[in-house]
Amino acid sequence: TIRHQINFSPMIRTTRYPAAGLPVKTILCVLALALAVVAGCHTARVATRTAAAPAPPARETTAPATAASGDSARATEDTVLEKIRSGGIRYSSFSARAKLDVHSVKGDQNGINVFLRMQKDSCIWISIRPVLGIELVRVMVTPDSVKMINFFKKTVTARSADSLQQLLHIPYDFATLQDLLIGNPVMLGDSISDFKTDTTGAVSFGSMQGPLRSDYVFSPDFSLRENDLTMEDTAGVQRASREAFDEYKVQDGRDFSFRRSVLLETGTETTALIRFSHVSFDDALSFPFPEVAGFQRN
Repeated sequence: TIRHQINFSPMIRTTRYPAAGLPVKTILCVLALALAVVAGCHTARVATRTAAAPAPPARETTAPATAASGDSARATEDTVLEKIRSGGIRYSSFSARAKLDVHSVKGDQNGINVFLRMQKDSCIWISIRPVLGIELVRVMVTPDSVKMINFFKKTVTARSADSLQQLLHIPYDFATLQDLLIGNPVMLGDSISDFKTDTTGAVSFGSMQGPLRSDYVFSPDFSLRENDLTMEDTAGVQRASREAFDEYKVQDGRDFSFRRSVLLETGTETTALIRFSHVSFDDALSFPFPEVAGFQRN
């Protein structure tokens, strides 16, 4: 079961900030649920608390779903896993805009504009435009590389795909990042534990893969409501990413969560609210990443 519920109390204040003061690492980290798409940024590691984010559906977990016998319980679990896997969002490309509100130890930022494009298994493209549509950062992630242009600081950063796992020391890869952004469950193993249903028919269970603990909550229709990942690093620091999903709407024939609440724990705590708009699937997309003269290479 989920061991920690996100506190969604309104904590974000409307503040003005200069582009130079934006914690780019935090913005990208929150958007990608703590992935080091931001590996080239050298701001401090922080976490985010969101304002007025929706609370996850109340859960009243009871006894295991089927108590008649171990075989019947196993059959029920297998059936649920099969429905969850078959019900994931399928796509060839995806694009969206998002508004991002962030609260961290560095302060509060509201209404950050994020533009997102993905070509499945090939490329993830992110543009951050915090003020008046002026682009601050552009990021492109492929299965083997992470590149970022910081237009304000006039820097270009290139890293290997391994950097995606270095920020939180949780084994995220390119495929995991895709699932996180699209809203599919991540780190879903074949063996599960703590399988429960509540009085509404919602399902919750956990899964272990080495030191990584994954916890999930699904609605009766098997739409994802919570996805938690927790792992203790070699220094004994618990690192976790937790995402709650709300405001499901049918878009291009797919059930998509337009409102996400994010909690990151990396020794400190960060929360954020992500509100999607202009969502589209399977369009022909471009992924421009210009060669910029005179920028410092990192």
